Amino acid sequence: MDSERDRARDEGLGRTVTSGGATLRERWRRWTEPREDGRPNRRVIAVFPLLVLAGLLVAVTLGLNGSSVGVVHRQLYGTTDPNLIAGHPLSIRSDEFNTQTVYTISQDQLGLPRYNNALPGGVDMSLNWEAPYTDWSIAFRPHQWGFFGLPLDNAFSLKWWLPFAELLIAAYFLIVAMLPRYPLVGAASAIAFGLSPFVQWWYTPQAVLPLAWGCAAMAGLQWFVFLRAWWSKALLAGGLVLISAQALMGHYAPFIIPTAFVVMAFAVGWVASGKGGRRARLRALVWIGGAGAAAGAIMVLFLTTRSDRIADILGTVYPGTRLTPPGAGKIFERPGLLPWTGLFSADALELPAQGVPLMGNDSESSAFVLTFLFLAPVAAWCLVALWRRKHKLDWNLAAALAVIVLVLAYWYLPGWDGLAHLLFLDRSPLSRSLPGPGLEALVMVPVVGRAIRELPGRKVGWALTIGTAVVFLGAQGLVMAKLQSLGIPVSAGSVSGALILVSAVALVALCRGHYTAAAAFALVVSLVLGATVNPLSRGLFDLRSTPLGQAVLAQAARSPGDWVGIGSTELVTGTLVETGVGGMNGVQGGPRQDRWRELDPEGLYEDQWNRMAYVMWTPGPSAERVFSPQPDVITVRFDACASFEQEHIVNVLVQGAIESPCLEPTDEVAVGNNGFNLYRVVASQ
Repeated sequence: MDSERDRARDEGLGRTVTSGGATLRERWRRWTEPREDGRPNRRVIAVFPLLVLAGLLVAVTLGLNGSSVGVVHRQLYGTTDPNLIAGHPLSIRSDEFNTQTVYTISQDQLGLPRYNNALPGGVDMSLNWEAPYTDWSIAFRPHQWGFFGLPLDNAFSLKWWLPFAELLIAAYFLIVAMLPRYPLVGAASAIAFGLSPFVQWWYTPQAVLPLAWGCAAMAGLQWFVFLRAWWSKALLAGGLVLISAQALMGHYAPFIIPTAFVVMAFAVGWVASGKGGRRARLRALVWIGGAGAAAGAIMVLFLTTRSDRIADILGTVYPGTRLTPPGAGKIFERPGLLPWTGLFSADALELPAQGVPLMGNDSESSAFVLTFLFLAPVAAWCLVALWRRKHKLDWNLAAALAVIVLVLAYWYLPGWDGLAHLLFLDRSPLSRSLPGPGLEALVMVPVVGRAIRELPGRKVGWALTIGTAVVFLGAQGLVMAKLQSLGIPVSAGSVSGALILVSAVALVALCRGHYTAAAAFALVVSLVLGATVNPLSRGLFDLRSTPLGQAVLAQAARSPGDWVGIGSTELVTGTLVETGVGGMNGVQGGPRQDRWRELDPEGLYEDQWNRMAYVMWTPGPSAERVFSPQPDVITVRFDACASFEQEHIVNVLVQGAIESPCLEPTDEVAVGNNGFNLYRVVASQ
C-alpha cells in the first residue's frame, strides 16, 4: 500500500474520485502503465508528438512565423508591420531577418538557384544562409522543402517551426524512454528546453537543430533496444540519418561540438550500465553508429564538393579559424559569468540602449537555465548510495558528472591547450559552448530522476535536498551581486528574483520525487524567460511588393546590369537582394578574390574586404576606399567616375540623394518618411 502511495505521489496526482470509484491518479496510472518490456505504451509515445505535429500543421497552414522582419517595415514606413500578431520585432535579430530571411525571399525571386547573384561570383546558398536552393544536398534539409511547392509565407513557416518541432519531439522521447510513466514530465521539460533564453535569442536552424539531433541520438540509443522488428529499427535509423545530416548541414561547429560531447558521454554511460542486456545495448550502439557514419559520409561529400568555397571562408580575416584556449572564462568577469545568467535574462537583457549585458549584444548574452546542473551533488550522492546498496556503479550518473566536470574545466581551468585542441573543444568560444551544458541540464532530469527511484523511499533525504537548494540560491546570489557591480539592474525583488525561488522549488520537488511538479515549475520559468522573445507574425514583410522594390525591378528591366546601394542596410541592401537584381550589396561568405582585386589592385585593403561580412557602400569623399567599421561589416566608398564603378556598375539605389557627373537620375521614390533616388552610371567626361 505504501508503494502505491509513493507511486501516486511521484506521478504528481491528487485523490480526486471519479465516477465508478476509481481515483484520477489510479486512472492516470493505468493510462501511463509501461509495457512489459519497460518501454512506454503507445498512448505515451503518441499523444505529445501528435499534438506538436498538429500545432506545426496549423502554423504552416496559417503562415505563422517568429521572424523579426517587422523591423524593416518600421524603418521603411514608420509604423508597425500589419502582419504582426503579438510581441515586438527585435533589431538584434539581424542575422535572421537581414540575412537569412532576405536571402530566402531573394531565392524565391530567382527560382531557387544554388548561387545567388547578390555579389560577384554568386553567394553559395548551400553554406551559411539557411535559404532554399536547388541541389542534391537540399534532400537533407526538410525544413526547406516547402519552398518547392508551397506559397512563400507557408514555406517560410515550415522552415521556421519544423526544427522547433523536431527539438520538442526528440527531447520528449529522450525523457520518456528513461521515465516511461511520466509523459507530463517529458512534455513540460521538452517545452521548457525549447523556450530556453539561449534557444530563443539565437533562434535559427543552426542553433536549434544540433540540440534536436543531440536529443534524438540519445533517445535513439534507447529505442533501438525497445524495438524488435528489423524494419522498425531501419526506419528509426533512417530518421536519425536525416536529422543528423540536417544538423550537420548547418555546419556551425561551435554549437555541434559541445552537443556531441553530451551525446558521447551519455552513450558510454548507457552502454556500460548494461540494463536490459549489455549485448542488446551494444547492438543498439552499432545501429546508431551506422546512422552517424551515414550522416558523416553525406557531410564529407557535401564538404568536398564545396571545398574551394569553404577554404575561402576559413581563409578570411573574420571569422577565419577561431580557437579559444581552455580557461578563457574568469568566473567573476563577464565571459565567465555568462553561463550562469539564464535566470536573469528577463532583467539583464532589457538594459538601456547604451548598455550591453555581459557580452557584445543580447544574443551573445543569452544563456540556458542551468538549474538542474545543480543536481550534481545529488547525482554524486546517488552514485555512492547505489554502490553501497546494490554494489553497482550507475554509469549514467558517472557520465553525466564527467560532462559537467569537463565543461567547468574548459571554462575555468587553463593550461591544457593541447588536449582541448585534440578534443576540438577550443573550436567553441565560451558563449557558443553553452549548448553542451544546456543539454546536460535537460539530461540530468531523467538520469537523476531514475536513480532516485532506485533509492529506498524513492526520494532524497531532506538534509541533502535543502543543502542542494541552499547551494543553488547561494550561487544565484553571487551572480546577482556581480551583475549589480557591472551596472546590470537585477535584484531579489525583480522578476529574476522570483524565478530563482521558483527554480529552487523545482530542485526540491525533483529531489523529493515529485517529478511532474519539478518539470511544471521549470516550464513556468522558461515561459517567462523565452516565450515572448520572438514576435508572432502571419506572413512575411516582402520588400519586393513595396513602391521601392517595384521601382528597382522596373529599372532593372529597362537597364540590366549590376547595382550598388547606398544607405540603410535593411532598406537599400535588403531591397536589392530581395528583388534579385544582382550587384555589390549583400552578405558574402568567402570573398570573390578577383573582383576585389580589381577594386583594390595593390592589395592595400585586403584585411578589410577579406572577411565574411555585410558589404555596404558610402558616398563619403573622405572615407577610405574600403574599411571595416566592425568585424562583420565591409564599407566601400562609392565613386561613380572611378574605373571599377565605370566597368562593373550600371545602376545605383540611394537613400537620399547624391551628386556626381557620372550619375544620371532615373527615378525618385518616397516611402513613408524615406526618400530614395535611382540612378544610372554614365561615362565620365
